[in-house]
This record gives sequence, structure tokens and C-alpha cells, in this order.
Amino acid sequence: MTPRTLQAFRDLDSVVTRLSESLSLPIDGIVRDSAILRFELAYEAAWKCVQAFLREEGFETGSPRQAFAGAFRLGWVNDEVIWKEIIDDRNLAVHVYREALADALFERLPTYRDQFTQLIEALRPRTLPDKDLFLRIHRPRILKNPKSPAPAPPRAAPVPPPCRPPDRAASSMPPSR
Repeated sequence: MTPRTLQAFRDLDSVVTRLSESLSLPIDGIVRDSAILRFELAYEAAWKCVQAFLREEGFETGSPRQAFAGAFRLGWVNDEVIWKEIIDDRNLAVHVYREALADALFERLPTYRDQFTQLIEALRPRTLPDKDLFLRIHRPRILKNPKSPAPAPPRAAPVPPPCRPPDRAASSMPPSR
């Protein structure tokens, strides 16, 4: 896994945590607007994260619709219809100026948060080091001599003496003019 993909996953996880926090607060206009903004951020982080994971699987995607369709095909998300609604609501959210639309979108955010969480949990195992690979590489050394003591740490190389200017009297070269 590339560092960029791992960072995209961490960003998604962090943003969805913040979305959950905003949904747990007492509802008022500011909390609603904050939650909608966090939904927009979670959406952007989700599609960039999915795009990065798909690249590692050998797929190229140029849009969120392609990315989420790929995630559905690979089993990372399980409800394609809700993800299409998420896409549509995100596109609506960036242009929401009416209170009624904002209130309706806010009501759907817990469902969307749950979908983001499900995506995170589906991707999380891909972010863990490959324990089987680790054991295949290290087990022969571990099992070779399990009772032997641990090797001593390597010793530091000796430090050379400090440099001194050459002694002119001991020098065989004639003095410079």
C-alpha cells in the first residue's frame, strides 16, 4: 500500500468521525449546516480514498460515480442505490440555499454516515500489514534456533582520531614560497 493511499484512508476515517460528532449534537441551524459541510468533506474523502484503493487494484476511475461503482463491484460497499443517492445529495448540498432542502438532507445524514463507516470497515483490513507475509519471511529465522539468545546489538565502528594539520618540521616537502 502506498503512503498516499494510507493517508487517504486516514483522512476518510477522521472526517467520518467528525461527521458522527456533529450528528450527535443538539440540532440547530449551525449544527445542521456543520453536519452538511462535514458530509460534503466525507464524500470527497470517500471518493478519493476509493479511487486510491482502486488504483492499487489496477483500476482507473475518473469520477466519483465510477469509483463508487467499482467499490460496489469489489464488495467494498453493499448498497449501490444508497451510494447513488449520496452522490446526488452531495451535488445538491453544494447548492443548498433553501432551509427545507437542508433539513431534508440533514435527516438522511445518519444513513450516509453509516455507509461511510461500512466503507471504512471494508477497507480497513487492506491497510494492515500482511501478517502472513511477515511470518513467511521471518518464521524460518525464528524457528531455526528458538532457544538461542538474541543476537548482540552491532558494535559501533571505532571513531578515528581528530584531524590535525601536518607538522611542518616533519614534512618532507619544501616550504612554499
